[in-house]
Amino acid sequence: MIDQRLFINLMRSMQLSNNNVDSIFKPSGYWSQYSNDMVKALEGNGIYNFRSIPNKSLLAFATGNMFKPLKSEDSKFWISHKILSRIPLFSLFTERYEKEINDAWTNAYTQAKYKLQLIKENLKHNSPDLLKIKDPLIGNPIVFELDDQKYSEEFLYKLFEFSELRKKINFSKINSIIEVGCSYGLLGSVIISMNKDINYFFVDMAPVPAITFYYLNKLFPSRVRLIPEKKEYSEFNSLTSESCNIKIICAHDLPLVKEKYDLFINTSSFQEMDINQVKYYCDFIKQNTHKCYLNNNKKSQYNKIDTEWYLSALNPMKVESEWNDIIYSSYQPIILSN
Repeated sequence: MIDQRLFINLMRSMQLSNNNVDSIFKPSGYWSQYSNDMVKALEGNGIYNFRSIPNKSLLAFATGNMFKPLKSEDSKFWISHKILSRIPLFSLFTERYEKEINDAWTNAYTQAKYKLQLIKENLKHNSPDLLKIKDPLIGNPIVFELDDQKYSEEFLYKLFEFSELRKKINFSKINSIIEVGCSYGLLGSVIISMNKDINYFFVDMAPVPAITFYYLNKLFPSRVRLIPEKKEYSEFNSLTSESCNIKIICAHDLPLVKEKYDLFINTSSFQEMDINQVKYYCDFIKQNTHKCYLNNNKKSQYNKIDTEWYLSALNPMKVESEWNDIIYSSYQPIILSN
C-alpha cells in the first residue's frame, strides 16, 4: 500500500511549485476553491478512498462519492443539525430531514443503475470487445452490479465515450496522445487498454497529477512515469527514449514539452477554465497537434465559451466530425484536424 504521508507531501510539493508560475497555469476562479480542500480530504480519508469520499472538491474532479449527502465537518449547518438532533423535540425534525435526504440519494442510485444498464446493453451490441476490459475499481468507488459484473458509474461512461470516439478516429494510426484536464486518467486508461503501444501524456493542474499517477500506476505498473522536476524534461521530450509509454506532468510545466502529438484530448475542463487559459491551450493545439477531440458544454455557464468560439479559436483547423452526446445532452463532442 502507498505511503500516505509521502503521497500527501507529493501533492503539497506540487502545489508549492505552482505558486510562482504564470497565471495561465494557476487554478481558475472555478477551481481555486477546491485545490487545497482535496488535499485535506485525502489526508483525512486516504488516497485509496479517493473515489468514495463525499467531498465537493473531489466530486469536482470526477471522483468522490455522489451517492452520499455531503456533510462537511466545518459546515455551520451540519454542526447546528448535530446539536439540535440531541434535543428531544427537535430530534423528530432532524431525523425526518435526514431520512428524506437519504431517500433522495437512494433514488438517485437506482436511476443511475438503470441508465448504466442501458449503456451496457448498447456496448454489448456495438462494442462487445470493450466489455472485456474489467473495471479495476481503484479508489474504492460506488459499485453497480450488472449481469454479475461490478462497475463504477464513470467507467461505463468512458467505455461508451470511447466506443463512439473510435468510430470517428482510427486509433491504429495514432501513435501519441496528449490529454489536458485528465483527472485521474480514466478515459486514457481505456484507450491504452485497447491500444497498448500508444504514447500517452497526461496533464492536469497541481495537485491532481499525483492522483493520476496513483490510479494509472496501479493499472499499468512499470509503464508509468510522473515527471515532477524540470531537470528531467531533457530526457522526457524524447517519447521513445524510455520503456514507459505513459507520462504525467503538472500543467504549469507544459511549456517545457516540445513534442508534437497525433491527438489532443480535453473533456469537461475547458468549460471550467478562465477564457485566457482556454486560448493558451487552443494555441498549443494548433502548434503541437495534428488532431483534437473536445467534449465540453455547448455553452459554458462559467466562461460563456460555446462551440462556435472553439471553431474560431482553433482556426485554421477544420471540423472533421461532430455528434450528439447522449449521456450528457448539454455537451458537444467535436473532432478538428489540420
